[in-house]
Amino acid sequence: MGKSIVVSKSVYPFRYKRSRVSGNIIEVRKYEKMNTEMPITKIDEKRYIVNSTGEIKLYQKSDNRSDNLYGLSVSMANLRSVLNENFSGSSSEVWFTVTYRENMQDSKRLYEDWKKFWQKLKYENPEMPLEYVIVAEPQKRGAWHLHVLAKRTDKKSLFLPQKALMALWGHGGVNIKRLDSSDNIGAYLSAYLSNLPTDSTTETEKSYVKGARLHLYPPGMNFYRCSRGIKKPEWQKKNAAISADTPIYRKIIEIVDDAGKHVQTIEYLQYNTKRH
Repeated sequence: MGKSIVVSKSVYPFRYKRSRVSGNIIEVRKYEKMNTEMPITKIDEKRYIVNSTGEIKLYQKSDNRSDNLYGLSVSMANLRSVLNENFSGSSSEVWFTVTYRENMQDSKRLYEDWKKFWQKLKYENPEMPLEYVIVAEPQKRGAWHLHVLAKRTDKKSLFLPQKALMALWGHGGVNIKRLDSSDNIGAYLSAYLSNLPTDSTTETEKSYVKGARLHLYPPGMNFYRCSRGIKKPEWQKKNAAISADTPIYRKIIEIVDDAGKHVQTIEYLQYNTKRH
């Protein structure tokens, strides 16, 4: 398996670069080495081809907690990118949470209930061109609720009355929040969704454990979903134009094998073009 180690600098040169632009956020990855040939080719959600042998194999869902946490952290990074590309806190956007009266612990039902709710919302508001990102959030007691980021694609102000949403949802409460204008909305919301309040949290003094909520997700769960019109930024080989002078985030990772032998070094950088 090997392991990754955070280091302050690299003694190895970075020869390869990838970048991803999400709104005003630019992510850069620099690599010491880059595989020129992909080891596998995906066929569908369940199967892949081993390119070196031509074998067709099934994806194995890992029950290993560390593997699951790594996958969730990658998904959370992708979610941040999606949010920064599609939301900025304008009046055409809204954030609301739907909850259950009972201790509802079935994640499959959660998504089925959402699908029915969205169909009813679209039927009741045919004049609104709406898109969404939904994020399932587990509670310590095992219950689920769902965060929804919705937007009008025609840029008109979006107003969704709470009573109307509760009637359409029908399973419990609806809490509506206006997204504040932000130059890194993905970072704010992903922190909100992944950090867990401690048992000692009070109304006047809030305390959170960073990333603790990720431990509550079951292995292999796709915890966020998007409507078709939501843009999903991809990593590109070409360099992005960076106007910001200083990265707002930087980390260097060294990867070693089980014997402690050096394998790879990767540098992660993030720039915000609205901050100079």
